[in-house]
Amino acid sequence: MKKFIIIIISSVFLLVSTQAATVLTADWDDVVYGKCSDQNTAWWSSAEAIRIAENVLLYQKQCGGWPKNINMQMLLTQQQKDSLLATQTNNAGATIDNEAVKLELKYLSKVYAAIADNVLKQTYKTAFLNGIDYLLEAQYKNGGWPQFYPYRGGYSDHITYNDNAMLNVMNTLRAIYSQSSEYSIPVEEPRLSQAKTAFDKGIECILNTQYVQNGKLTAWCAQHHYQTLQPVMARSYELASLSGYESKAIAEMLMSIENPSFEIRRAIYAAASWYKEVALEGIRLESFINADGLSDKRVVQDPAAPDLWARFYTLDTNTPFFCDRDGIIKYSLAEIGYERRTGYSWYTNVGFSVITNYESWFPVNGDAFERDAVLSKQKENTALKTVLCYPNPAQRVFSIDLKKIGSAKIEIYNLTGKLVYTDYAVKDTHTVISHQLTQGTYIVKVFDIQHNLYSQKLIIQ
Repeated sequence: MKKFIIIIISSVFLLVSTQAATVLTADWDDVVYGKCSDQNTAWWSSAEAIRIAENVLLYQKQCGGWPKNINMQMLLTQQQKDSLLATQTNNAGATIDNEAVKLELKYLSKVYAAIADNVLKQTYKTAFLNGIDYLLEAQYKNGGWPQFYPYRGGYSDHITYNDNAMLNVMNTLRAIYSQSSEYSIPVEEPRLSQAKTAFDKGIECILNTQYVQNGKLTAWCAQHHYQTLQPVMARSYELASLSGYESKAIAEMLMSIENPSFEIRRAIYAAASWYKEVALEGIRLESFINADGLSDKRVVQDPAAPDLWARFYTLDTNTPFFCDRDGIIKYSLAEIGYERRTGYSWYTNVGFSVITNYESWFPVNGDAFERDAVLSKQKENTALKTVLCYPNPAQRVFSIDLKKIGSAKIEIYNLTGKLVYTDYAVKDTHTVISHQLTQGTYIVKVFDIQHNLYSQKLIIQ
């Protein structure tokens, strides 16, 4: 009962704090969503709302995108305005991270709906359409979106599910092409069709990046390589992994598709099954004051605790792991240093949402026979084909012909079923130095981006 009372008091305090914030003291997302105490209906046509819209235009880059983490409602000096205007042609920093672009489009749309000045309306519409064009231009041919565009190199070039960046873009484009009331600014052809095509390509990318673990579809990584579509690391403590957090929005995006194809249903069955399989039972995360007098976090055993999910699971065994900035995997929260232990979200409860939504989705969209076939026979359903390894038998070096396969993940197993070699390939031919393997017989498995499995027996002499 005490815990319940504390939660209620905390919730009330947070509610009061949010309501007490004014436009100038709030975060930008709260302003956009109208959560400030001074944002009544009339506010959106006020001089202050129009002033902020002018700031949004100043921060927009020539490419149509915006930088992130800017409180665009702040009062700007003339010198600051002149500087922003002069640097609009410098597109560096335009991003979809942290709801950038999404927030600015929403704000412009709300002010557009509230004002009567046709000149301002046209100005806001132009900026709005440029923002849509930015999202369309930033999409890779494979359907994914990078975190930053123009590209800035490093992990930000990869397809970014992290913090729902790509999902925010897709939801925005879906609202546009469906002409949702979410946006008041009218969008005409060909942009409507382009937005629909981009969304559909995004779904295709989601299906193609769902990770295959030993022939079995599972979940997604926070980042996937922009060419091979395989899981990749981002920051030093964000290693290639299966994400208990980011996979939630992806799975729910798929569940929101009307008349889902078999491929979409298969992906949903597998994702929901994965969430059920990797749930962490009998533990909870608690805050405490450590010996240094600092607020800390620890995992404690609690048979009555609701299930938790880890932020990161290993790609091969679904084992939860944790990292400091040195990038060394640890298998318990207590093993990493204070800074990362308390400064990052290592556990989540979003699995409940996935499973709950799946249980509502399945009676309407699912098929028990189809689901059971998918979950019990995924290896058989991957359409086994033969891959060409040459020479075979091999001695010092052998190659794998990928001309008809394209980008692929390569796994080599010995006859006991142990994985002894893995790599990713983007070229027509992949070469393996045989002395990495001892003499014997191996099974070479190649997974293409459609999750098809190609297999061949290989002899190393």
